[in-house]
Amino acid sequence: MKKLTIKEIAQLANVSEGTVDRVIHNRSGVSERTRQKIQQIIDRHEFSLNPIASALASSRQYTIGVLIPRKDIRSDYWEMPYRGIEAGWARIKDFGFSVRYFLYDQFDEASFDTCFDQLVEAAPDGVILAPIFAREAAQKIPLLEERQIPYLFMDTQLVGFESISFVGQDSFEGGVVAARLMQLFLSEKGKSVILQTRQNISNHDAIFKRIGGYQSFFATNYPQNEVLTLFVADTAAIPEMQSQIRAFLEAHPAVEGVFVPSSRISTFSGFFPNRIALIGFDTTTSNINALERGEIKFLISQKSFDQGFQAVLLLFDYLLYKKIPRRQYFSDIEIVLKENIKYTSFANNNSKIFPDFK
Repeated sequence: MKKLTIKEIAQLANVSEGTVDRVIHNRSGVSERTRQKIQQIIDRHEFSLNPIASALASSRQYTIGVLIPRKDIRSDYWEMPYRGIEAGWARIKDFGFSVRYFLYDQFDEASFDTCFDQLVEAAPDGVILAPIFAREAAQKIPLLEERQIPYLFMDTQLVGFESISFVGQDSFEGGVVAARLMQLFLSEKGKSVILQTRQNISNHDAIFKRIGGYQSFFATNYPQNEVLTLFVADTAAIPEMQSQIRAFLEAHPAVEGVFVPSSRISTFSGFFPNRIALIGFDTTTSNINALERGEIKFLISQKSFDQGFQAVLLLFDYLLYKKIPRRQYFSDIEIVLKENIKYTSFANNNSKIFPDFK
């Protein structure tokens, strides 16, 4: 189907080109009947503005607010979504778009609250939000909705809110995939253990769902393979952690696999004998190094660089072109092992082409 110009749309609708321009840019001065008539022609012919012409014709400036965790010495996972956002912004900055970051401590709920309040006060035109603290996010998100600030979820999806979209992995299915991989290493009655590093795990939505998917797979398909849980509170206290893990394995000699549902599996990878299979999430540098050393069997990548990149472009289309995105854009559940690292998204997106994450 031929795509029409503004002039051709005006001719079909029997209106002036200026009237068509007002409809395209959602300006006033057009009757509702005429607006609907023009919009139907636009939709039928999949009309889209020339982005350069649109940017030059409008003096409007847009700010995208980004509320995500900062990179932490305990986990560098959030460096990759940050790079993806920067790459997306590089694509759109010439069209009057800027990005403002509000970076919170991923281990501190109060930090999330503070940064959220700062974000709302800044009144951006749109928001990319990683709501890893489900309870606190549920209390704060209505502030965006009251101010009619459009937002989308990245990495973690919460239900019951008016987000325009979600970009990220299906966390439950990610846990199911991890369980399927783990089952390959278990004997008939071998056990696996979920190693947790966070308290109040139900408040960490993505991790909670991964655990649910993992447990559901074994309960449904291999109930004879018991799933245990080990909580390690202080990963900085290395001797104490080693002692705790050693005592746990002595008490549970049938353990043949360890599942870490967060990005911190490399923290523990050197503390288990080779007979025990380790499976975890995310292609952080430390995790990849442990994978290459053979200490980890599989990593499941969320393609987090792609998440950041796509989130920016979805907001760009929404704010500039009023294009409504799909409700969900699920990331691939990418299985990474020692032999295929150089063919994965980690290898493609790990070049330091953007400023270091602060």
